[in-house]
Amino acid sequence: MEPSTTNSDKKSTNRLELLGRRVALAAAIVGLVVAIGTPIAGIWKYAQDYFDARERDAETAERESRKPWLTRQTELYFEAVTAASGVATLSEGKDRDDAMAAVSRLYWGVLSVVEDTGVEEAMVKWKQAAELESQARKDAKSERRGLTGPLTLEDEERFPKLKKARELLQQATLDLAHCVGASLQVQSGWARRDADVSALKKCPYGPQRNESGQP
Repeated sequence: MEPSTTNSDKKSTNRLELLGRRVALAAAIVGLVVAIGTPIAGIWKYAQDYFDARERDAETAERESRKPWLTRQTELYFEAVTAASGVATLSEGKDRDDAMAAVSRLYWGVLSVVEDTGVEEAMVKWKQAAELESQARKDAKSERRGLTGPLTLEDEERFPKLKKARELLQQATLDLAHCVGASLQVQSGWARRDADVSALKKCPYGPQRNESGQP
């Protein structure tokens, strides 16, 4: 029985040696992977940081190059909204006439150079509302009902059609203001269409309408 026992011991020893070699090989492989992976991970992070920095630099350079355009666009946008709100809220008189003249000058001129599609559509809708309001004002004046001179805001309350037209014009003015705000935030980079559409939701016209999820 001794030779059999010896053979069994040898087999067990061989198995342990084989297992030990496999463990050692696995440890060596793991060490090699760690040794190679650490510098690769460092290189990858460096490359990622480098390209992120280059992208930020490019965006900064683009914004700087567009500053004159954005400044002029902002000035014209605010001028248009200010004039439109004057027409929508003031009573008849020189101030309202001047505001209407300013809107017409912008509408048929320089505003078309800088406006995006949302502001363009809002201006068209505003002009249509202003024309309806003007016609309702003429109709009210033809009735007069004992009134003489320009209509005051209090006088307008006596004419439902004119009152409704004025309200529609005021809503068109708000829509214009919202579209101007959306345009400025997109152009300046404050709101990115692929990340933050909250600033665009109030504008009912242009590409902002679809990208904000509105029908």
